[in-house]
Amino acid sequence: MKLNIFINIILVSLFIFCSSSSFSQLCQYKKKICKDDFGDFDYSSQTSYAKLSPGDTARVQVVAYSGKQYRVLVCADPILQNVQFKIMRPVRKENKSFTINLGDTIWTSKEYFEEEQIFDSQSGKSFWEANITEGGRLFIDIFVPASSENPEESACVNVYVGTKLLKSKENKGKVFIKK
Repeated sequence: MKLNIFINIILVSLFIFCSSSSFSQLCQYKKKICKDDFGDFDYSSQTSYAKLSPGDTARVQVVAYSGKQYRVLVCADPILQNVQFKIMRPVRKENKSFTINLGDTIWTSKEYFEEEQIFDSQSGKSFWEANITEGGRLFIDIFVPASSENPEESACVNVYVGTKLLKSKENKGKVFIKK
């Protein structure tokens, strides 16, 4: 009887210790890292968080809706130094060809996507901002460079996707990204 109570106390203590250590670094509460770059955008819709280690890469897909201004920034815990990110957009391509077989022309068409880079954080700017007048997908590629100081240390990396509505004058045309 006493042994069962002792084992239950140990199991409950172990469970509490393990669960508290796994939630000790909740990335979604780390908004204080790059608050200066937030501006007056709303970051509540497509923001993502992850724990990454030096040498890790990650990709986040977001949907950009027309009629909105977007600001994308990636913030990392100071333990992870020089976190880089690129923003890519898919561009539809088509390859048409034909063959003549016994006097009959056969047309074939292949559609595929290539990725076009529209932003690189190594350009010196800490965030990307654009007016979207035609919606589409965006891919955010995050790279945490390898570190010799703390190669096993993982920390939070936050991808903030902020939006605000465009005024009607700015929302004309068929350009995907107005620069």
